[in-house]
Amino acid sequence: MHIPTALLLLFSTAYAAIAGGKSEGDRTVSPALFAELEEAARLADIAYCVGISGIWKPFGCLSRCADFPDFELVETWNTGPLRSDSCGYIALDHAKKRVVVAFRGTYSLASVLADLATTPQVYVPYPEPAPPPPSRSKPRGWLGWIPWLGRGTKQDIILPTAVGDGDGDTKPVCTNCTVHAGFLKSWTHTRPFLLPHLTRLAGVVPEYETHLIGHSLGGALAALAGLEMRAQGVEVVVTTFGEPRIGNVGLVGYLDSVFELGTGRDGGEGEAARKGEDRRDGERGEGGRFRRVTHRGDPVPLLPLTEWGYAMHGGEIYISSPGLPVGMGDVEMCVGDEDVRCIAGADEGGVLDAEAADETIVDGKGWGIPARFRVGQILFAHRDYFWRVGLCVPGGDPAGWGGRGWYGGEGEGGQGGSGKAGGGGDEL
Repeated sequence: MHIPTALLLLFSTAYAAIAGGKSEGDRTVSPALFAELEEAARLADIAYCVGISGIWKPFGCLSRCADFPDFELVETWNTGPLRSDSCGYIALDHAKKRVVVAFRGTYSLASVLADLATTPQVYVPYPEPAPPPPSRSKPRGWLGWIPWLGRGTKQDIILPTAVGDGDGDTKPVCTNCTVHAGFLKSWTHTRPFLLPHLTRLAGVVPEYETHLIGHSLGGALAALAGLEMRAQGVEVVVTTFGEPRIGNVGLVGYLDSVFELGTGRDGGEGEAARKGEDRRDGERGEGGRFRRVTHRGDPVPLLPLTEWGYAMHGGEIYISSPGLPVGMGDVEMCVGDEDVRCIAGADEGGVLDAEAADETIVDGKGWGIPARFRVGQILFAHRDYFWRVGLCVPGGDPAGWGGRGWYGGEGEGGQGGSGKAGGGGDEL
């Protein structure tokens, strides 16, 4: 029996589409990546328990710790208010063989704006030559928390020996790079607490992969930590939610190179975007080693402003749903650094109002943030990443968004609990 060539081509095209799971130009994520991101959002939420009710061993808290029975808490850290108030935890995931490092975001609205309204400074990638040994020992007791007394101690110079020095491959160079001074200062204060544990764990569980997770300010710290560890030759996977812009175009290009993200500053309107092609994801497959998750209506990924010299890096995954819950079809892969189909095009959606130009006033102070920045969105869109992140309350699900239902496979399209999301969805 003779089958026309055209019919064969039609069958082969349909089979390829079914086998591949996506049609050409389809930017939705796979079920596997969706599950990874949803799980990472819960882990980011748990970090907010540090400094409030705490996290205890083996892995317990008032938030969603019970969702992770195979986790073992290694340590929590809190740098204290005199050192940027950075908090987080380190845990071992024995089921997936990974070291999870979660960075807490900022609690208060005024702190968020103060964190963003800071001038940039020159960024120098690590590793740097090791400085000379300290001339005096670290003060003991509470004096060690005072920055000018704790300066220049062995903790501050741990990086050159804390992580392996790589495999000798040529590494990207950061040229004309500037970084947000506040974010870098916070990471500088966090390093002495974090890196010694990661060094020790590298010898104890060398087969475990390191995952860095953070929401808001915690996302910026996860990005800087990932850059530093990659410069030392350590393979890491970074997942951030509502991450602000951390530096200028030079730093963005450097991060894109280090994590092998697709480049291009055409706002997603370049050739790859027009063809619907995904960015280059490196050897890890879909999502790559840096997943910068943004959400429709969230203004923080658009800050600090471009006028201040800041830019967004690649690796973006966009949640197009304006609220909760989030379904499979609401999560899209983006192309390049500023895909206008994602958060970069959110100005048209009302996150930023170009007609207003006055400064935003919070607690009676002008933070240098234009009024087109909608402050109220920090309380809602900025926290709605698969769940309402940043609460640390019993069960971690005060509005009853499906318990374990909608993300655990009950119901269609990952929204088994959508029937519960109607009331209380805007309650903090």
